[in-house]
This record gives sequence, structure tokens and C-alpha cells, in this order.
Amino acid sequence: MHHLIHHSYADGTPYSIENCLIFKAFLEGERIHVDNEVLWRADGTCFHAEYWSYPIYRDEQVSGAVVTFLDITERKLAEETLKESEDKYRTLIENLPQKIFLKDRQLVYVSCNENYAGDLGITVEEIRGRTDYDFYPKELAEKYRTDDEHLMEQGRTEEFEERYMQQGNEVWVHTVKTPIWNDDGNVAGVLGIFWDVTEKRQLEEQLIQ
Repeated sequence: MHHLIHHSYADGTPYSIENCLIFKAFLEGERIHVDNEVLWRADGTCFHAEYWSYPIYRDEQVSGAVVTFLDITERKLAEETLKESEDKYRTLIENLPQKIFLKDRQLVYVSCNENYAGDLGITVEEIRGRTDYDFYPKELAEKYRTDDEHLMEQGRTEEFEERYMQQGNEVWVHTVKTPIWNDDGNVAGVLGIFWDVTEKRQLEEQLIQ
């Protein structure tokens, strides 16, 4: 079976039977699940496959294996398209000088860009599942959350200037927040973008004086 339909990787590199996971299920009596390999057709073409291999026992000895598989070519193409889209999105937001974040309906962080993560002293991945209380003084965190709740209730974009703690220093930022909607037409969270305007405010105060 291996030499007929499982002999090579997608790029044509030979796939030795010693490394074959289907054979491993038979050899070691293990159940195997794989979704990152290909199987080959008689015409010499291959397709992305997800397969399961289960050992068959007879008299407490492994006597064979049952293999079931699915053609997941369309799923792989969809995953690649999604990844390309995500990569373009990530490239876009990471090249913006502004700070960007996304929160869910409970105002728990879902994601952010590198600029914002840098201010908080964390990586982009570490913001998921955390709230403003994890990063800001209680008074400031409650102010941010009150603003977000009001925004979601009103269902409209808002723009304003506010205080912000940047690496222990208080600065002023210009913030734009907008509600995010799900497919059912309900508010699913808040998307925010902001940038430092401390110097601008100081110049304005000097002009007034």
C-alpha cells in the first residue's frame, strides 16, 4: 500500500516506509491521525489527505491495520488563503505607527499590534485573555472600560483625547474606537487605535499662554 499511494511527499521527495506513520500504527499497535501529508493517484498526481490508521488485533497480536482517509484539498486551499489574508493584515497593522487593539464583548483583549504590546512590556501573543486591569491603575482601567461599554451600547464610532500610561509615564493620546459587529448584527467587541499627542497639547497650551 505504501509503495502504491504513500511513497512520496508533496514535493516528490521519497517517503521511506520506515518513517511511514500508517506502517507505524501496524508495527507498534498505535492509533495514528495525520492531516499534513498527501496520497498519490494512479495518474501520478497527489492530493492533500487527512487519514486515520488503526491496528487490527487477532489473538492479541497486531495482524493488520484499517486506514480511513479524506481528500482535504479544498480545506488546505482555504487555510492557505486565510493565512495569506492574515499575513497581509498583520503586515498592514505592524507597519502603522499607531497603537491598535481588539477586545471582545466582555472587554477581554483578543489581539493587538507590536507597538501597543511594546508599551505594555509584553509580546503580541501574551495580550490575549487579559483586561485593562492587568496593565493600568484601577481608576484608568475603569475609565477605559466605561468608555468601551458606552461605545458598544451606542453602536457608533467615537473619537477623543485621553490620558494614557506609557511605560510608567502619563501622556495624552488621540483615540478612535469603533464597535465590531458579528454576522448576526450584534456588537461583538471594540476595535481601538490611538497615538501620542502629548507634544501637540503642550504646544497648544503654550500658544494659549
